[in-house]
Amino acid sequence: MRAGQLRHRVTIQQNSGSSANSYGEITASWATVATVPAEVVTLGGDERRYRHQVEAGMSHVVTIRHRSDVTAQMRVVWGSRTLEIESVVETDNRQRELVLMCKEVA
Repeated sequence: MRAGQLRHRVTIQQNSGSSANSYGEITASWATVATVPAEVVTLGGDERRYRHQVEAGMSHVVTIRHRSDVTAQMRVVWGSRTLEIESVVETDNRQRELVLMCKEVA
């Protein structure tokens, strides 16, 4: 992956537990794992295509340099958008990059 493709900055966050607010609602707390350069591709429509694969419900594909600590239980924050990681794919099995299939949450 060329450095010029990684033109966005994203923050990877991990759920650090939950707590009750003053109304008794349970809210999740998120801790920052890392802020990394990334390529973010926004997909459109109900069925989205990425590299000859059709994924239903995916709204963004985030490509980052390889990290061993990224899991599908984490989320990505890109500007004011929050993206839940649906799957983590190592495309070339050479530990160079990770492709995060994500869904935007409101």
